[in-house]
Amino acid sequence: MKAAFSLTLLLALFACNNQSKITEEYRSSVEDWKTARLKALVGENGYVNLAGLFWLENDTTTFGASDDNTIKFPSGKGPDFLGSFVLKNDSVWIISNENSGVEMNGHPLTNESLAYSEDMENPIEFSLGSLIWIVIKRGDQFGVRLRDLEHPNLSNMDAIEFYPLDAAYKVIADYEPYDPPKMMKTTNVLGQTYDAKIPGFLTFELKGKSYRIEPNIDEGQLHIRFRDETTGEETYGLGRYLKAEMPSTKAKVVVDFNKAYNPPCAFTEFATCPLPPKENTIDFKVEAGERVYGEH
Repeated sequence: MKAAFSLTLLLALFACNNQSKITEEYRSSVEDWKTARLKALVGENGYVNLAGLFWLENDTTTFGASDDNTIKFPSGKGPDFLGSFVLKNDSVWIISNENSGVEMNGHPLTNESLAYSEDMENPIEFSLGSLIWIVIKRGDQFGVRLRDLEHPNLSNMDAIEFYPLDAAYKVIADYEPYDPPKMMKTTNVLGQTYDAKIPGFLTFELKGKSYRIEPNIDEGQLHIRFRDETTGEETYGLGRYLKAEMPSTKAKVVVDFNKAYNPPCAFTEFATCPLPPKENTIDFKVEAGERVYGEH
């Protein structure tokens, strides 16, 4: 009984010590991150407004509000027939129906225009009323990603549940770059496989154990995809994501699991989330960051 009491007291003191490391500045920064995270999800380029993901299976694919099209846009959101997508080698062209009202990067679309090519720095955005779409490529497949800025899910989106803030989950990792970066086979939720560039690896200690994580690069940052023993129970079933600073050389990097977040697939069926590699498995419950959202 005495030993059990001592252990309980020790754990309580440990928890208090961790909480004492949480400064008001740090707590405020995490709250600001949560606010920005929710704002981004429901923003124009977020994932809550996704209304469709259509793969181009033929050389020519028609699109519009009519059921007769290969790609059916939401009813009441435009003409029955808007035009066609045409595959030409490794590029996609769009042909607009006369007087369709479709705009390309804010300007009226007329006749035939390039919609996607490998050398494009930024995707071309097409729009009609509340609808916005771009052409994407995943592996060797081309698809059309559709957004609706009036999507009913936008008004239904509520707060995301988080674990309590815990300073123990903010760790300092050692970053070791690969020279050259290595390529890792990555599979997404659709079963598509492609090569992801891995710039280096991270090593750190968490809960008294050493771990090694293989991040890829996303928007100039280290993008960590990981699974742990909360996955599929308390957190999203395919794992969670986390971002960290992208150093140019060997360096110390802050890895804050309090900012672990759900993949886009937790909020929409129209995302193509890459799965965590088996190397990025943490063999205990990481009770930090976002918990499972809704019924996903």
